[in-house]
Amino acid sequence: MTIICTTCKEDKEVSFFSKDISKAQGYRTICKECENKKSRERYKNNKEKYKKIEKDKRARNRKENMKRIVELTNLTCSWCGFQHTSTAPFAWHHIDATTKDYDVSTLMRLSNKEKLEEELEKCVFICHNCHDIEHERLREEEGK
Repeated sequence: MTIICTTCKEDKEVSFFSKDISKAQGYRTICKECENKKSRERYKNNKEKYKKIEKDKRARNRKENMKRIVELTNLTCSWCGFQHTSTAPFAWHHIDATTKDYDVSTLMRLSNKEKLEEELEKCVFICHNCHDIEHERLREEEGK
């Protein structure tokens, strides 16, 4: 089966079109290649708008994820009990560095909550002092 693209007017196999159940033939009327060209052109002409949307989305995700962090940790160091009103003096320390898939700070900006939760399970929430002491201990251990 073939479809004529309404943009480039070429007769193409259906595999060159995205599925669309709202259309009678079950496919979009614009081929994927033309769709991609239009998308790139739209982005190019509205770059600042799309950058702002993405920036806002990342900020929103970070804010939502930060609420979850506060719920999980009570902003208290798991090792020494130090407490603070901000996450600034804390770090997520991977208990086993070989299991680290992502930096927690990177995942905080993304919307994939499952990946964030999986990564947090591999970590302990500690203050920077405890974190520095732990990494010093690990360096000394490696040197032996």
